[in-house]
Amino acid sequence: MRGYSKLWSVLFPILFLLSLSGNFVGEPAISFLDFSAPSEMGGPGWSIVDIESIVGENATNSSAQNNESDYVEAITLPIEEMVNETGAPLPAPAPPAEISPENVAPAGSKRSACARMGLDSAYCVDKEEKIVVANLHNTELSLGRISLNKSETRFDNNTKQYRVVNTRLFLRNLTNVHFLDTEFESNYGSVKFDSLRLSVSAETDLSNVIVIEPNHIGVDSREYPEFDSPATIVFTQLYGFRNPYPMRNGEPCEEPYCSNFHYNPSTGIATMYVSGFSNYSIGEINVSMVEHLDSNYTFISDITNEVYYLDGNWSEPINSSHYVRASFEHNLTNGRIIDAYLRSTGGATFDIYIAGTDTWVGSSGQFNPAGDAVYINVKNLPGPVDTFDFRVAGPEDAYLEFDFIHDVAGLENISLVAIPSGQNLDSDNLTVSYDLKNDFDNATVNWYLDYEPLVLLNLPFSGDTSSSTAEDFSSFGNDLTTYNQENNSYQKTASQSSTASPYVASMAVDGDTSTFQHTQNDPNEWWKVDLGEEYRIDKIRMIKRSGFGSRPANYDIQVSNDNFVSDTRTIISETSETSPDITFDGTDFDPVAARYVRVYDTAGGGEYLNIAEFAVFGHPTKSGVLGDGTYHFNGEGTTSGQYLKTDITDYTVSDFSISLWAKAANTNQQLYSSVFSTADSSAVDSFQIELDGSGNWRLRHQDFLLQFGAATTSWQHLVWTKEGSTHRLYIDGSQTNTSTQATDVKFYVYKVGLNRGSTRYFNGSIDELQLFNRTLSAQQVSALYNKEYDKIVSQETEEGDDWRACLYPTNETETGDKACSNYLTIASEVGSCKVIYGPGKYELNESVSGAPNNPSAGGLSDACVVIKSDDVTFSCNGYNITNDGTAFAAGIVIGG
Repeated sequence: MRGYSKLWSVLFPILFLLSLSGNFVGEPAISFLDFSAPSEMGGPGWSIVDIESIVGENATNSSAQNNESDYVEAITLPIEEMVNETGAPLPAPAPPAEISPENVAPAGSKRSACARMGLDSAYCVDKEEKIVVANLHNTELSLGRISLNKSETRFDNNTKQYRVVNTRLFLRNLTNVHFLDTEFESNYGSVKFDSLRLSVSAETDLSNVIVIEPNHIGVDSREYPEFDSPATIVFTQLYGFRNPYPMRNGEPCEEPYCSNFHYNPSTGIATMYVSGFSNYSIGEINVSMVEHLDSNYTFISDITNEVYYLDGNWSEPINSSHYVRASFEHNLTNGRIIDAYLRSTGGATFDIYIAGTDTWVGSSGQFNPAGDAVYINVKNLPGPVDTFDFRVAGPEDAYLEFDFIHDVAGLENISLVAIPSGQNLDSDNLTVSYDLKNDFDNATVNWYLDYEPLVLLNLPFSGDTSSSTAEDFSSFGNDLTTYNQENNSYQKTASQSSTASPYVASMAVDGDTSTFQHTQNDPNEWWKVDLGEEYRIDKIRMIKRSGFGSRPANYDIQVSNDNFVSDTRTIISETSETSPDITFDGTDFDPVAARYVRVYDTAGGGEYLNIAEFAVFGHPTKSGVLGDGTYHFNGEGTTSGQYLKTDITDYTVSDFSISLWAKAANTNQQLYSSVFSTADSSAVDSFQIELDGSGNWRLRHQDFLLQFGAATTSWQHLVWTKEGSTHRLYIDGSQTNTSTQATDVKFYVYKVGLNRGSTRYFNGSIDELQLFNRTLSAQQVSALYNKEYDKIVSQETEEGDDWRACLYPTNETETGDKACSNYLTIASEVGSCKVIYGPGKYELNESVSGAPNNPSAGGLSDACVVIKSDDVTFSCNGYNITNDGTAFAAGIVIGG
């Protein structure tokens, strides 16, 4: 809860209470009450109105047998009776969608749904509540307007009466059917595709794929892989929608999958473009077919059975330059992880390409030839792809054998729960639980409230974060670029197999290209560097001795975590390479986690190692506050150092919070040395979080200064929250300062490790930097300090909130696919009252009566319905809400 008084002390001043007394029994039943109203009309603007007087004096019975345009036995409440506290009439709610005459037809007549679509019985069956379109192949259809999931009035030949049925559209056995100029209708609106190609085998309820609900429109194809077609979608008749947003596979749809979204509330029309409906972000994806092809793509054999299960049943040898063509059950997208278990003979490895093309999407790198699991992060895909070629690389006599190929899930069993009650009360804390799978060892959480992200910037410095880019895990994806990249091997401990005096190993990491290390020219010479801890290595630069570009020319670059005792991984192999200055990056090898890096001579003797400088780029993988990655900044006051930056569209915020962990290398750094700043100059309303030159953390806004407290050389948690004009500062979970400053805060850029004026660099480490679009409570700040990033405390929640958590699995080098939890709605603590939290149509399924004397928050009876949402249609469904004699205790409450 967010500080709201509990129920009955505030209900009566702010609610619209409809009191149904006992003598209402026997009056005509209420079939539809449409309480749609703009959100700004909720709360204190409502007055108490006696529904009995409305029904008795002003309600009109609009039921009319055989009237095709009316709902049966409907009571229409005059709009002028719905008034606010000043007596002014409220805006009219949106009416139910009108039932058009063409949708009112006896089943099987020439005006049936199939006849209106121009399809005969071989391709269409109209069962009134179920329309099935089937058995069409390689054809175009222009169906006009058809029902997707809609209430329609139909004439029943048996009873000779009109009745309301809910018609749903099903598709079955369609191959390459091109839908043109087709509009699908539902109770809440319509959707039209300018062009849609579909192939469907099993019978599919289209209303499970195309979603049209109040303030919720889009596509959900998680169970329907056939719906993977780019299209422009037009939603129409969305009357009453105030701010609809596109959805894709159960969550807000973002670029690039949904684009060009536009909604016009005056016309009720929304448009958007989708690049493809299917995004299989949850679960594992198995192969459907795997084939062995030769170097000319000629089929050799089907090896699907051998690689479908990890069971020790190996494929036949796949020779060098041959292909394994793997088709997956569903499309893969960038960021998916392909897992292969294989063994190698003769040093064979493999590269992955989009099938039949030279578009490279990943490589195996070196692995244990006796049998090893290899994880490849798919990249460079132009869109969703389901078929890939694994090309075997290596000497002519080398080959691979595969036991298993599939796409892995990094997370499973994701669940958002309320603790301790389990009843989603606003006194509960919310916790997301999950199981990490395969090679992933951590997860980054993004929280959503009412479908909107809470986090504007999320930098955990793990997973795909590299030496050149810090990945923003928020839904906004504002990745930061690294400037002045830090050489992690600089002045680290180096050694070599032999020394041609006086050219010792350390001369290759002293930062001076005029000096160099020098070995003898015996077989198997090597030089190596100890980085001091494990790093995610994604770039290496080697500068050779001036004038000696062939020293070395034949070599491997190897990495290890145990000083090459049992862990030796070759990431680069070169022969006859004579560049005086060469850089290896992501185009040459996949990122690797290692502490030791070695250059190993493969000439077999007669070749010297002469390296002037050897630079390794990346970031630590284990020394962050959560035991995973962090980012180190090597600046020192005015001395140029590494920093991160991204340009953003300027914005001003009223309420927000910023949370980060910082570990200063020393506490006497120069004034203005900053961990975070929001401008490239002292711009209006910008700020920075800095060291003040006297060993203290400080917030410097353009208009004021606030002290956090003393800096140390250990990890410290810094938080600044802004609530209107109130500013609060925290260190390690404790509030250290509060101030009232009536000024705005503006963000021009995101900059980490450097001040606004770009003249003072920070020396130390920064981790888990998050920017929230709300004022965090002290309890939530404490949870963050205690590293409970999977928790939302009760002080952040409110009745009616819809919460969700989405997570990215990470390891030392990779980021897996996003997966999301269930939605959790915060419930009311109003005893046994029935509470409606979301938009939609609701109805009673039994008559309810009775109410206690002296009603209170914990003592309401079932004879009470609380409507806490806009866009609600409530039907008594022929039943009654009856009072047992206690005034204002039974009825319908709006706005509670």
